[in-house]
Amino acid sequence: MDKIDIGFGPQVTFEAQAAKDYLRQSGIPWITSDLALPDWAQAGTNIFHVGPIPQQVFTDEMLKYVYDELGVHKVIIYSMDHPGGRLWSQGFIDYFKKVGGQVVQELYFPPDIVDHAVNFPKLKTSEADAIVSAQWGAAAIRFIKQADEYGLTRKIRILGEASFAEDDTTLPAVGKAALGIISWYAFPPPDYDSPSYKRLKDCVMAKSGLPPGTAINGYLEARTAIEAIKAVNGNVEDKAALLAAMRKVRFDSPQGPFNF
Repeated sequence: MDKIDIGFGPQVTFEAQAAKDYLRQSGIPWITSDLALPDWAQAGTNIFHVGPIPQQVFTDEMLKYVYDELGVHKVIIYSMDHPGGRLWSQGFIDYFKKVGGQVVQELYFPPDIVDHAVNFPKLKTSEADAIVSAQWGAAAIRFIKQADEYGLTRKIRILGEASFAEDDTTLPAVGKAALGIISWYAFPPPDYDSPSYKRLKDCVMAKSGLPPGTAINGYLEARTAIEAIKAVNGNVEDKAALLAAMRKVRFDSPQGPFNF
């Protein structure tokens, strides 16, 4: 730690839970972006979270859209049994209840699940208007394909967080099986009209052939550090000044104006 001026990460929720107190006590500026811990980056600490957490992703307006426009009044939570999956789901539940919604069932599955279909008969679909899911990676790909194969997608509306159905790796892997699923997150769509986003998209597309997606988080982390370093004229040894500069960071991000 003595030779570290700025730290990045952790990027996994359960790792952040374990390291939280240690990192706060270090006094070193730490920048993170993809965690589901609501109390991770408390005001005045040395931890700076540039990405959204569930309590920021969900708003009264968003859940009113689900409740009023989509007509979803009762839901089943079907999510990964993982700190990220549970905390994201809880964020949804808290806001959904605020607008009058009800949760008729919660079912959590292991991250390494292979066969979602065995859980489909357990879901109380006759009592709900939609299934809401927080999952990602291989589990999400399997779920979307199996939900399509076994007719679950045609039986009940399915909603979820972006890594579930709109992630740059998930969507190409599932193709048309994702049709009808609604998901949301804080990343712009590939055709978002912003000079800052276009510059990032062109760079990422040239390297990977994919739109930025979650790569925006990496950009925000790096840009935050760069702007703070510029503000202290490179004097990163002065931790108090560096932390103060980081709290004042402002710039035009691919998602719009950025500041803490």
